Amino acid sequence: MATLSDFQPPSNLNPTVCERNSMLLNDLSYAPDYRRLELKNIYQKKNLACFETSQKQPFLFADKSFIETVRSAWALDGINGVLEAVYQINEAPVFAKNLVLAFQKCLQSFKIFKEQVFPILKDQLVNKKSILACHPHIGRLAIVINEDTIKVLTINKLDDSGILLKDKRVTEITCLSWRPKSSLSVAVGSKKGILVWFLDPSNTIIRPGSNTTKLLYVDDMTTEVSSVSWSPDGKLLACSCKGFTSIWIWDVVIERSTSIQRVGNGISYLHWSHCGNKLFAADQSKMFRVWETKTWSCEKWGDLNGTCTNACWSSCGSFLLFTVANEPFIYYLHFYRNSTNKEDSVLGSGIALKCADLTSYCWSDECFKPRLGGLISHMAWDPTDSRLAVSFKGDASTDSPYIAIFHTKISPVLQLIPCGFVNGEIEETPLMFDFVRGYDKGALLSVYWSSETLSLIPFFYNSTLTLSPAIHFHAREEPSNQLTDNNANTTIFPRSDMSLYSVNDDTIF
Repeated sequence: MATLSDFQPPSNLNPTVCERNSMLLNDLSYAPDYRRLELKNIYQKKNLACFETSQKQPFLFADKSFIETVRSAWALDGINGVLEAVYQINEAPVFAKNLVLAFQKCLQSFKIFKEQVFPILKDQLVNKKSILACHPHIGRLAIVINEDTIKVLTINKLDDSGILLKDKRVTEITCLSWRPKSSLSVAVGSKKGILVWFLDPSNTIIRPGSNTTKLLYVDDMTTEVSSVSWSPDGKLLACSCKGFTSIWIWDVVIERSTSIQRVGNGISYLHWSHCGNKLFAADQSKMFRVWETKTWSCEKWGDLNGTCTNACWSSCGSFLLFTVANEPFIYYLHFYRNSTNKEDSVLGSGIALKCADLTSYCWSDECFKPRLGGLISHMAWDPTDSRLAVSFKGDASTDSPYIAIFHTKISPVLQLIPCGFVNGEIEETPLMFDFVRGYDKGALLSVYWSSETLSLIPFFYNSTLTLSPAIHFHAREEPSNQLTDNNANTTIFPRSDMSLYSVNDDTIF
């Protein structure tokens, strides 16, 4: 089992700029593809291609009566618009304003009661500045830079100002997901439903009309969207809402949805496998399910020590890495191929095993004594199944400034080999990160830092090479639905100072 003691002590010097020959470096001369982009003053730049639509009427109307104003507010913004309109109208009756105040107090009391009954809803509030998603096929990413604004960047055109997506119907963005097999289509989840953008990348200057977006919403979706995930073919969109046990599967073309439901405490996270055969659904309680997307049968894993917080699929869909709250461990599931129908089956999945113990560890260094590890904040796996990035929550005062990097291999058995730590500038902490697709020199990690800065860190390696042979004592996996500790049968991992690759720079490039 991999542990933090297998890592070399982290550096407290310059920011990490690349990985070369299995070593993380901070010298810019070795990283021609390293990029760093400041996003602080993004609104001060001129000539931005800003995609913004509005539901406001283009004409000025005469004064409306109180009843007409309330009707208009209801049509535009529902009950929230009515409450705001009644409270702001001077000629509104006194009893109406008093009724609004009483109703707002009732809503506030209900909100407090809901947080006490379901504390996980309060703990899982999304950081509005830490939502980042990379396109599944090309070098393009999207970052939420405000509660209602999305910045779209193209990797080979970072010098350009990019595209700003904004719509009045999208408030307090909670999640987003790129549509596969589409260059510029993204689904955005918010408090008011799901808005899907359909944009033409060759015509980014013209302000789009109403035909460039679709609002997906049903009456059952009464709370904010907690997660969205596209199927690999881009035809279906899975979504969930906080506090609800249903999963809505949308056919975006015809704008129709079908809900699937099981007993639980609400879905908090969805993640479609890259092969398209399985859908991961994390519950807000101590359990999760894996759905088989052909017959829509599922298998449940329960008795976890906390809520499932992260999940990563391998490119083939055979391995699932996941973490749970209140534990510093990385678990994995292995999905076997069914010998009867020659297809992957949820029922053929094995036992959940620990593959990494990231308990807090302190290095004894004369000048610098860092203590890293603990609870896991975020996790990302690159498309070639060769690099795994993991960040930590840190203490109550500040987040951990480092991202742990593992070398990974899934054949013949799963291997996690410690590589090193990625860090930014002084006092910078990683908010969110993901691997950019389409990078032919290895892996490209995009990190959004607390200073509102985006870094692109290349990992140079030849994905066709294999890891050096090592001795493994691999635990025999038997079908089960319980988490077990495989300390008695662990896998022996080489240390990070052992030579994993013997590659010259000429062979990499």
